Amino acid sequence: MAGVSAQYIADKLGENVRNVYRKIEQGVIPKLDDGYDLEAAYENEIATLREKLKDPRIALTIAQTRLTEAKAGREELQLEKDKGDLISITEVQESIGYGLEAIRSQFVSLPNVCSVRLSGMENTRDIENYLSDLIDQRLAELENRFENSYGYNGHRENN
Repeated sequence: MAGVSAQYIADKLGENVRNVYRKIEQGVIPKLDDGYDLEAAYENEIATLREKLKDPRIALTIAQTRLTEAKAGREELQLEKDKGDLISITEVQESIGYGLEAIRSQFVSLPNVCSVRLSGMENTRDIENYLSDLIDQRLAELENRFENSYGYNGHRENN
């Protein structure tokens, strides 16, 4: 295994390099031909943390820290919801349902709207133009409806 520098070990463990040299002097981190043993440093760090967790005071402190972090996360989510940056899954599902129903109703009614007009047309170009215009009109109505209801402007914003 290739050795690494004491500074590298300090960076990986998030320690001061002086503490790493102290562990080297104590024989906790072995010296290799080309540096120091990173794997042994990790193993020592894990063993040290496991030993600390046996102390009920440290375990309690860790549990309290986790609880505090969880509460902060919950409060942050609530704040985002209060600001309107976050909505519930139920609200999203309802909005999608209303949107799909609006789309469905606009397009299901197309045959009734255009059947009489199309029956008098013989030129395929006129039929295509009429249908394209009618679809564009329906899409514009939907876009206007969503813009008024949800603030949707028909264009995705790039964040």
